[in-house]
Amino acid sequence: MKIQVLFHDGKKEKVCEDTLQLLIVTKRIQSFKRSDGWVDVSCDKIRRRSDRAPKKDRRRRRIFASVCWS
Repeated sequence: MKIQVLFHDGKKEKVCEDTLQLLIVTKRIQSFKRSDGWVDVSCDKIRRRSDRAPKKDRRRRRIFASVCWS
C-alpha cells in the first residue's frame, strides 16, 4: 500500500511503507497522510517500528546439572 508523503520543499509523493520508515528516520519528510488525516513527523506521535535489538530475557533460567553417582 502506498502512503502519501509531503517533503520539506512542498512536493507530494506516494511511497511504500518501508520507504516511509526510512524517510521518517532520516527526517526527509515533513508529514505523511493517514486515514484520519496528515501527521506532522516533527510533533505528532508516531508508532515506532520494533526493529531494535531484542530486550534481555529477565526470566530466571534453571540450570540442571547432570550428577553421576558412583
